[in-house]
Amino acid sequence: MKLKIADHSDSKSLVEFFKEFPVKGMIDLKIDRHQDFFATYQAQSDLYRTYMLQDEQAQLHGAASIIVRDAFQDGKVLQIASATDLRVRTNRKAILQWSQHFLPVIEKEAREHNLSCMFSTINLSDPTALNAFVRPRNMKRAMPRYFLYRKFRMVS
Repeated sequence: MKLKIADHSDSKSLVEFFKEFPVKGMIDLKIDRHQDFFATYQAQSDLYRTYMLQDEQAQLHGAASIIVRDAFQDGKVLQIASATDLRVRTNRKAILQWSQHFLPVIEKEAREHNLSCMFSTINLSDPTALNAFVRPRNMKRAMPRYFLYRKFRMVS
């Protein structure tokens, strides 16, 4: 499997891939960005990248987006990022490959944009997401360490 930076020609396959992952909660929601997968990111910042994990047949097994934006803290402008829309298929190979690629991507983005911090949200009602991103079975795996900053409730 290889990691690829997505472009607008990948929008349709990303839209279909994201439909496979309902957002778990009191009711399950499916995200459908039917017109343009990247429109949500473009509304937030000009600096964003979506990474795709593909197998040899170009089938999508994982994706994540990083959005970089300015923030103000103590009267200074800082660069921060959001790691968002993290999705990985539940097969073992995809999860292991994703863990090998994801931390180097975060480190590269942090260096390239001189990031002060990176935020991400994880649905605590989704055990698959927790297992893939927060609870690595082997602590020696090169995975980012998540720290709870704040819990919140989402209303759609």
